Amino acid sequence: MNQEILSFTSMQADHRRWDHVHSAWRVDLEHWQREHGSALSELTKLQEMIRQHGEALADHACAIEQHQQDLSNHDRAISEYEHQGTDERLQETLADAHQALSERHQKQRDAHERISKHHRTVMERLTNVKAALEAAM
Repeated sequence: MNQEILSFTSMQADHRRWDHVHSAWRVDLEHWQREHGSALSELTKLQEMIRQHGEALADHACAIEQHQQDLSNHDRAISEYEHQGTDERLQETLADAHQALSERHQKQRDAHERISKHHRTVMERLTNVKAALEAAM
């Protein structure tokens, strides 16, 4: 047995160093626990934001369907007009309706582009957060 016998003084010095290290670990742990609690709170907010994003997607889907229905109705009105013959007042009414439909179509296209960009950004960032968390475990 070649192991050196430690003195009581040496062992007590080790214990004091270890106690100091343990105190630092407890400070770290308390800090991490506060951060963890804050992260859970933020996660709750994030979950609500993701839910709201889902509602916005559902609203957008409804708007697309309504726009499609408006387009079908306008197309049907044009077909009926063509079968009835020419009536200048009806043609003006259809032209006005067409202009309004064109403006709504542009607004819907702009909204779709904004939602598309927002959705891609949100999904990309959530994927990055998930990947970072998985890599850390």
